[in-house]
Amino acid sequence: MILDSDVIIEILQKKSSKGEEAVKQILSSSEEPCITVIKMHEVLLGLYKYGRPLREFMQFPVLNYTKQDAVLSSKLEIDAQKPVLLDPKKKFLV
Repeated sequence: MILDSDVIIEILQKKSSKGEEAVKQILSSSEEPCITVIKMHEVLLGLYKYGRPLREFMQFPVLNYTKQDAVLSSKLEIDAQKPVLLDPKKKFLV
């Protein structure tokens, strides 16, 4: 389960009902939560900017994302954006 930076920020904020709900959902999931290096950068920028503690945040596992992953991901996204012909006779596109 890859966590979004907004979710991470809510979790790190004390007394956040959204953060508490996110933690409950994460704990009830069978998937291990992690973050991407890009999300790590976004959150660290805010933590440094506002002088917030880093220790809790640095405990999140970080998903490895390689150059090959980026190439494959971008190709898959382009393929997913191509119109799909649903009925060749009617020429409907999605």
